[in-house]
Amino acid sequence: MSPLEFIAVMTGHLAWPIALVLVAFALRRPLLGLLRTISSVKYGGAEVLFDAQAIEVKASVEESARSQGVTKEIPLSVPSISPTKAHNIGRIVAAWQDIERALRDKILTKTGSEPARSSNVLQLALAERVLTDDQARAVNGLNVMRNLAVHDRGALDEAKVNDFLVLAQAMLTVLRM
Repeated sequence: MSPLEFIAVMTGHLAWPIALVLVAFALRRPLLGLLRTISSVKYGGAEVLFDAQAIEVKASVEESARSQGVTKEIPLSVPSISPTKAHNIGRIVAAWQDIERALRDKILTKTGSEPARSSNVLQLALAERVLTDDQARAVNGLNVMRNLAVHDRGALDEAKVNDFLVLAQAMLTVLRM
């Protein structure tokens, strides 16, 4: 076999692998994004499942963030937490939502319009004198506790959750009076 024949044969054998490497290099960012969405891989039968719902949710969140001027990329992965902690966080968030809804209702009753954003509820309630100063401090404290429960990676035991729920229920009762 002459050197030219050898080069022709090797080129024929290496054309597809080289083309594949070039395409993979050119599309590396989308491919890496796709690889991050793999939720399951099976060896027998070669099955790879992609978490399409997570992709759609991320796209929706990023579009919403862009419309509000946020430019930072939003990671798709979420740190894992225990089911018990997730349940406790859910209970706290639900109780906070009830408080926020009660505040929105009080503001709507007094002003005829609701706050556009959740972050404005407490400030608007204070500005409209819907809350006393003591009530505002209590609601702000509950908001801090809620944020710690949601964002802190520390332990969230049942006693802390129950303390929050009792305080939230008491505030909810006051707000509905």
